[in-house]
Amino acid sequence: MSLIILLISLCAIGFVYARFVEPNLLVVRRLRLRRKASAGGGSPLRITLISDFHYPRYSDYRMVRRAIEASNALDPDVVFLLGDFFDKNRKDPAVLPENIGALFGGIRSRLGVFGVLGNHDHWFDERAIRNALGAETNILLVDNASALIEASETPLYVVGVGDLWCKNARYDQAVSEVPGNASIILLSHNPDVIAQIRDPRILVQFSGHTHGGQVRLPFVGALRVPSEFGNRYASGLVTGEGHHPLYVNSGICSMKGIRFLCPPEVTSVEIDR
Repeated sequence: MSLIILLISLCAIGFVYARFVEPNLLVVRRLRLRRKASAGGGSPLRITLISDFHYPRYSDYRMVRRAIEASNALDPDVVFLLGDFFDKNRKDPAVLPENIGALFGGIRSRLGVFGVLGNHDHWFDERAIRNALGAETNILLVDNASALIEASETPLYVVGVGDLWCKNARYDQAVSEVPGNASIILLSHNPDVIAQIRDPRILVQFSGHTHGGQVRLPFVGALRVPSEFGNRYASGLVTGEGHHPLYVNSGICSMKGIRFLCPPEVTSVEIDR
């Protein structure tokens, strides 16, 4: 009987932690990536990654601002926002929030803030979101497009692809204006696009979408991952599979209000110039 009571107590404690504690434990994860050849020298390029806001349905104003303030505190050269900015509010599903400028404004970086849209952005209202972010924030969306980052002597481009689930990922279009001698940082909301792209110019791919699985168990991993490859691209750094490195950010929102051993995340990345 005492064992049963202990198990019930542990389950209750775990639920309270997963429901009320961990969803609010915003962490900063740090990553250092080294290039095989770096012509620029000097200090590394400092990047922050934020993904999966799902505002206002699954994250509130306070959590979004906490993530942005955490990024600002890292004093980044570049900020990458990896999609799913918005999600439908059950009370008023067809209308974008009025506080977009206040919400996403004030993201600081030396060389630019770049982003791609996610599947929930498309399901909400892709055109309205694109127009609002363009008019009210300093975020440059690079879906199926590219932009030069003035970071080193060798050309460095951020290249984004549209959302894979919405059949909008067009890499050939995205790199149409990228010179052959450039290095590329690839942004894709969905990490699964890595299986479709082979380009030796890509230094690293940054993605979100999975939320890290949100509920992870020791020795098991994430219980559910919205990916064709299961836990393979659920979270963190993936290397050594015959393609470019991939880092999957675990996002900041908590769908259904639950996270366990997978806290909301802002990622700090350093890359050799």
